[in-house]
Amino acid sequence: MEPKLSVIVPIYNVEEYLPRCIDSILAQTFTDFELILVDDGSPDNCPRICDEYAGKDERIRVIHQSNQGVSMARNAAMKMARGLYIAFVDGDDFIFPDAYEPMVREIEIHKLDILVGRCCRMIDGQISYNKPFGRVYPKGVYSGIDYMYLCLKQGFMGTGCWLNMYDRNFLLDNGLFFEKILHEDELWIPQVFLKAQRVKYIELVFYVYVLRENSFMTAKDRTQPGRDLLGICYELEKSYALVGDKEKRKYFNDFLLQKFFYAVFVGKLYRPPYRHLLRRGFVLGKPLSIKNKIKAGLFYLSPWLYVKIAESIH
Repeated sequence: MEPKLSVIVPIYNVEEYLPRCIDSILAQTFTDFELILVDDGSPDNCPRICDEYAGKDERIRVIHQSNQGVSMARNAAMKMARGLYIAFVDGDDFIFPDAYEPMVREIEIHKLDILVGRCCRMIDGQISYNKPFGRVYPKGVYSGIDYMYLCLKQGFMGTGCWLNMYDRNFLLDNGLFFEKILHEDELWIPQVFLKAQRVKYIELVFYVYVLRENSFMTAKDRTQPGRDLLGICYELEKSYALVGDKEKRKYFNDFLLQKFFYAVFVGKLYRPPYRHLLRRGFVLGKPLSIKNKIKAGLFYLSPWLYVKIAESIH
């Protein structure tokens, strides 16, 4: 009998954190799942840890592959997943024991393409709960485009793929796989929501995102992440242009502009080797907020000036 849920964990060089991650999934009050561990050519003891856990619990399936990156690891697992629904957990993160029981119930009752939850962060061993900053999360069932719009009107939408639970057939029928880039979620999540017809939010903090010093998110050289995120912005610009509602496009593009500025800033892409990647005209017609309009004006005048001013503020 096929499991109801497939939990996918891409794994690379996280042996210190992996047992906690796996144990948190196995400790779920909801038990009708398979756990797919993808060893992405990890050079440490992760392959052995995966196999040891698989030998103890028949719900665990292990994929060993050469190092291809987190996107390809997730894709490999999605293709072999048997569950009606799919959830993602990164190998250095973990989930609370009552995470999946209410989520599966909710996604079944409302026949959803995507169910959205909440996360908290762990920094130096301490869990920190994200403040809502006065945001009101949408209630009820929406199309993915409407859900994005309601979130972005308030200035924020989470883009971690692990924040949500997905209908597996919805993902596969629409060919919604990850691309082999850094910041892959930043492209994948909007693409997924643009296709979704039934999306719902649940007020449940279920996922713990662990911030590590040696993760690529905290690396000193952010040139490649900046370049990849810049490419994502150009790709999403084309996708958002197809959204029929002009009001919604305004908010999508304003949020996209924030990612564009972030890419230029963290990658320092004003430097001569990368300056050719920048399209100054990208910022025209997109900003809604005064803050973004000022940034757009500075960037259009001089990308170098924009980054230097941003650096002085930070």
